[in-house]
Amino acid sequence: MPEELQLTASVVDSTSVLLLDNGRHFLVRIGNRVDPKWLNTVFQDADSKKGIKLRSYEENCPVELERVYQVLDSIKTPFHKGTTIVKEGDSDELLFFSSLIQDRSFGEQSLAEYMQFIVRR
Repeated sequence: MPEELQLTASVVDSTSVLLLDNGRHFLVRIGNRVDPKWLNTVFQDADSKKGIKLRSYEENCPVELERVYQVLDSIKTPFHKGTTIVKEGDSDELLFFSSLIQDRSFGEQSLAEYMQFIVRR
């Protein structure tokens, strides 16, 4: 299992693929400098401008793909409605960054600010 990171923009970079669970669906953000070989092993149409998706899990699939499915299966609940894949620079990237709850976004409080508000009540 990969290590969990803080939900803040400071951990996001172009060399990583990050999985964010917002409780409804998984958001996968792919940086522009991720190894293309790894991308093509795990994702279908990885070079495409749109339509990129996770490859299907099959018997004897590559270890990299198997690990991705192990992580997804370990945290998936009946409430999850699928996986959204966002590439760095796409307009959908805003959805990913707005889910980073340890950052303040769109006039919303960060998680720390919200918790301080709750404690004061």
